[in-house]
Amino acid sequence: MQIFDIPINSKRMETTRIGTFDFPLAVHKNDLKKNVLGFVNWHWHYEFQLTYVVRGTISVFFNQQTIDLHEGQGIYINPEVLHMIRDRYDSDAMFISLDVSPKLLTSFPNSVFERSYVKPVFCSSAADAVILDPGVFWQKKILDEAMSIEQDYKSRSFGWELAVSSSLYAIWKELVCHLHESLAEHDAPAADGARMRRNQRIKEILSYIREHFTEKITLDEIAKHLHLSTNECCRFFKKNMNCTLFEYITEYRLSKSMELLEHTDLPVSQIAYESGFGSSSYFIEKFRKNVGMTPAAFRKARR
Repeated sequence: MQIFDIPINSKRMETTRIGTFDFPLAVHKNDLKKNVLGFVNWHWHYEFQLTYVVRGTISVFFNQQTIDLHEGQGIYINPEVLHMIRDRYDSDAMFISLDVSPKLLTSFPNSVFERSYVKPVFCSSAADAVILDPGVFWQKKILDEAMSIEQDYKSRSFGWELAVSSSLYAIWKELVCHLHESLAEHDAPAADGARMRRNQRIKEILSYIREHFTEKITLDEIAKHLHLSTNECCRFFKKNMNCTLFEYITEYRLSKSMELLEHTDLPVSQIAYESGFGSSSYFIEKFRKNVGMTPAAFRKARR
C-alpha cells in the first residue's frame, strides 16, 4: 500500500493501523514524490520497523544523526525512536517499510523470547537504528528475509502468516546474535537516562506545537513550557530535529492545510486561518514556496 501521509497524534506517534489484531504486521510502499510533503515527517511508533530502499537514495534522521541509504540498503529502527525520512539528491526515492508489533516475537509476557532476545534490543540505544548493507553477509540475510516478507504479505496465499513469522524469527536471530556484545556493553544507566530525557523533551515540544499550531506560537512560550532559555530551546531543537523550530512549525501547518484542501471544501482563506497562517496571502506564499504550486492547484490535483 502506498503511503501518502502518516497520521500522527499529539505526541507525534504514528496512528496508522498495523495489520490486524490477530496478526499485527503491515507492509507499506513509500514513493516519496507522492507523499503530500515530499518526505516522511518526524514520527515514532510502538512497532519496530524494517525499511529497505528500492529506488534512489534516502536520508534517515534520528537521535541527532543522519544516515544516507542507497538502493539495496536498509535500516532497522527500534520502537519509540523518533525519526524522519527525506529523499536525498532529489533521487525519486522509493522504499518499503515493514512495521511489526513486538507481540509477533515475544510469544507471551515474560517468555524467554521477551526477556533474553527482544527487550535487550529495545532497551539499548545501540540498536536504535542499525544499517543493513547487502555487502555484509548477515545484513544481506536480513534484507532478503524482509523482501520475502513483502512478497508473502502481498500474496496472502495459504500459510503466508507462517512464512512471515519464520522470516521474522530468522531476522531477529541475525540481529540479536550480531549485536549481542554491543547490547551488553553499550548503555550505561546515565547515558540511557539522558537519552530518555532528550526524547521526552522532543516529544513535549512536538506535542505543544500540535496543540497550538492554529494560534500564534512564540519562542518564549515554547521555551517557558520546557523551562529552558530561548537560546537553549533553539539549539536543542536544531540539534535534534535537523531544522529550526519555526521551519518545523511551518511544515506542520502546511501538512494540516493539505489535509483540509484534500478532504474539505473550505475556502482557502478559512484554511489559512485554521492552519495557523493568519492571512491568505502569507499562506499562499509559504505553500507555493514549499510545495511548488498554489493551494488551489494542489486541491485540483488531488481530486
